[in-house]
Amino acid sequence: MEEKETAQLPVSEQEIQIQPPSPLDKLKIHKFKILGGVLGILILAGAVFGAYKFGQRQVQPSPQPTPAPGVVATPTPDPTANWETYMNTTLGYSVKYPSGWEVKILKNAVSIVDPCGKQVCDSVWISNTVDQNDPAFKEAKQKRSVKVRELETYQTVRPSSDGLATLKYFYFEKDEEWWLIQFTQTNEKAGITFNLMLSTFRFLGEAEGWETYTSSQYSFSFKYPTDWDVRDLLSVNKTLPGRENTLVFIGFGPKHTREDVYGMIEITKNDLDYEIAQFKKSFETAGIPTIIKQENTIDISGKTGKEIITQNTLNKVESKNWFVSYKGLSYKISGGGTQDNSIVYKLLSTFRFLE
Repeated sequence: MEEKETAQLPVSEQEIQIQPPSPLDKLKIHKFKILGGVLGILILAGAVFGAYKFGQRQVQPSPQPTPAPGVVATPTPDPTANWETYMNTTLGYSVKYPSGWEVKILKNAVSIVDPCGKQVCDSVWISNTVDQNDPAFKEAKQKRSVKVRELETYQTVRPSSDGLATLKYFYFEKDEEWWLIQFTQTNEKAGITFNLMLSTFRFLGEAEGWETYTSSQYSFSFKYPTDWDVRDLLSVNKTLPGRENTLVFIGFGPKHTREDVYGMIEITKNDLDYEIAQFKKSFETAGIPTIIKQENTIDISGKTGKEIITQNTLNKVESKNWFVSYKGLSYKISGGGTQDNSIVYKLLSTFRFLE
């Protein structure tokens, strides 16, 4: 007996019974949505932070090419390399100037001139004495300051009275003292030279460039400016009363003041207290009204000594006088007596005993 086949309906045409989700299924779906949202937020935050860090990242400088072996970079030539150097150890500065120019030393100034043979030549004037009533000074003080190396300068420019040159004034203050560097310029080329000269101007260090006086026999040394000299005073004073026991008697001062000295060193075989008493007694016979301003115990090159500061009551100038014993001898070291004792006092500070 044959069996009849039952026709199967397509799935699409079948009647499907859809069961509603259970509470447990709803909870799973809800958790899945929350987790997906959190992951989305984290991914978005990571993308934003990465973009921020990328924007903040600094560009690394490109590596500089390494010179080929044996190749040396050519330095920029110094246009003042072959110039002369003028050093003023008394006023404490130096400056460079073109070879062939002439230096003229005056009392409170120095003039450096190009000997051109004309009525007006290019020149430089350097001075530590300034007339503060000069119209050029007043005009410069009203203008903006200009920094030149370590100098804060005040500058002004004027034509010369005869119209043959331009005058440039550079004023600056150091240690409550006004200085002037003045250029007389006849052409544009000179202006370039003057700018180079101004750039080489500098102040010297303490006693820089000074000469050294040394006495090996009496074991002492000191420094003095190059335009000063040391003079033997004993040969002309040997026969004077009180000089019988004097071994050394020298003076020092500027070369242009040959008739006088700014200080002296005397070494004797006398007792130190005797020397001090004789020094005080000399005020009575010197004929110059002098008073003692101070008496101090001081260190002189590692030795304990006595300092007596005196003052001339007429011109109000003072002097320092040091007394110290060394190797059985008495040393008297003195200096001053001028309106400006800064140089001679600096000289005294360089005195040293040779051990």
